[in-house]
Amino acid sequence: DVNTLDDYEEGTWTPVLGGSGGTSGQAYHASTFGRYVKIGRLVFAHGYIRLTTKGTITTDVQIQGLPYTIVNVGTISPAVSVGEFVLATSRAFVAGFCNPNTTTATLQGVAAGGGTQTFSLSASDIADTTELGFSILYVASA
Repeated sequence: DVNTLDDYEEGTWTPVLGGSGGTSGQAYHASTFGRYVKIGRLVFAHGYIRLTTKGTITTDVQIQGLPYTIVNVGTISPAVSVGEFVLATSRAFVAGFCNPNTTTATLQGVAAGGGTQTFSLSASDIADTTELGFSILYVASA
């Protein structure tokens, strides 16, 4: 029966704060966590990242290691909601988008003090004390 729920899963995952061009040397506070619920192909992942060592982040800042690969949905990417953040730079707003056919989401921000230009976060936005609380709702590829 197509209306029967036969694929439900809850679990944990380990979020990584990294870069689209490379990631190494990060260390995380014990309070860092990731949890998810998967119903069919619909995945709700949320978590909290608290760095203790920034390490090396190259190019755009990403949340990496999502529990399932994101489906390629064409020109519209699922959104990342960031509810709290502590960065090395002053930002008025931080959010992001999922990258199709990967387990990553790119983070973007708006500069504090106004303006409407949204840009991807870079390594200069991240510090040893960076914190992010986030949630992501997306469709898995399988």
